[in-house]
Amino acid sequence: MGGKGNWYPLDPWELRTAIVVEATPKASHPLYSQRVLYLDSQTYANLYTLAYDRVGNHKRTFFQVYFHPEFNPWNNAVWIPQLAAQLSIDHQRERASIFQTHKVVYNQPLNESRWFSVMALMLYGK
Repeated sequence: MGGKGNWYPLDPWELRTAIVVEATPKASHPLYSQRVLYLDSQTYANLYTLAYDRVGNHKRTFFQVYFHPEFNPWNNAVWIPQLAAQLSIDHQRERASIFQTHKVVYNQPLNESRWFSVMALMLYGK
């Protein structure tokens, strides 16, 4: 991460053709008056979203950072973009939330059924 506040991914990137979708709520929304989504035209993965406040000012940018499946160290055969990080940058408050994944696996059996007990969900499911 780098740039202002270390909020922006510095990973190598590939220029992609995007589909732009403008979404306006039918009824009044408490936070956003409009969202503009940029979807990858080949995979339809959401690349980023711009969100505007009630008066039309740019409030937030949501980034989704993916990595190519060939570079997944866990050798998954799933040939889809794999999520590496999600970022939410609030430009008005100058804050950001960053979520990074550390391991991506698909179609792997869950051997640890203890994580789904009532007690485990009460302790760790918050």
